[in-house]
Amino acid sequence: MKWKNMVLLAMMLGLLLTGCATRVPEYSVEDAERGQLVVVGTDVASAVLVKNATLSENASGTLQLSVDVQNVSRSYLPLEYRTFWYREDGRVISTALSNWNRRGFASGETLTLTANAIHPEAKFSRMQFRRAKK
Repeated sequence: MKWKNMVLLAMMLGLLLTGCATRVPEYSVEDAERGQLVVVGTDVASAVLVKNATLSENASGTLQLSVDVQNVSRSYLPLEYRTFWYREDGRVISTALSNWNRRGFASGETLTLTANAIHPEAKFSRMQFRRAKK
């Protein structure tokens, strides 16, 4: 009986992990020490290269996230991005900055995208990318 339960549990765990795998982005750049995460969606993962991501304090004393993204595709790329800010306990800080912003750039071009936290409690950030919808 124990063997059957173990096999069933292993199968359920495998199905659960398989289901989650489809929602995981193609790749991400993370710096846990600095509290930054850049997530690139599967729809643009082969077209963009995250060259640099920096989290620093700006002149007003809040955090600023700066991300250099290069278009490595052979054509113009319409891109959308948004930034989330988190408190130290992991709770998200809701702002208009969490809305999708649109930028496009030519093949080979590098964009520097920046986002400033408007809340002084912001300690961590996440910038997310996807192909712009038409």
